[in-house]
Amino acid sequence: MTASTQLKSPLRAILEFLELDADDKALLNANQDAYRITFEHHFVIELVELPDQACRVSARICLMGKSLSAQENQLLKAMQLYCEVQTEAPEGSSLSVSDHDGCLRHVIEIDPSETAERCTGQFQNFLNFSFVFKKTFLEKS
Repeated sequence: MTASTQLKSPLRAILEFLELDADDKALLNANQDAYRITFEHHFVIELVELPDQACRVSARICLMGKSLSAQENQLLKAMQLYCEVQTEAPEGSSLSVSDHDGCLRHVIEIDPSETAERCTGQFQNFLNFSFVFKKTFLEKS
């Protein structure tokens, strides 16, 4: 393996790709269990290293409404849009509702057996898709 294809944790590979320091406490969320990176106003990505060294990457799409009917409408719109663009979605990605902050998120887990180059490629594809998905979702809402 060459230096650029050596295996390292996906989290480390992504942080290095973004030229961020893993020891930068300003990137850590309040619980110190995830790195929170703001790419643009209201577009935030969270990176969490899982026990098996995989990296869960999530992009906040929207805060869920307070009422059940508002939440149902948001989920229906998100699922309809996701079905329309599913063939463009990064492999292994999904939509989920986060129980810790009540947000609809686009999520992917990057396997630790991937090379650093593959990890950063998956991250870039995820980032691009999530950004476009969020903008489209918000425009249709």
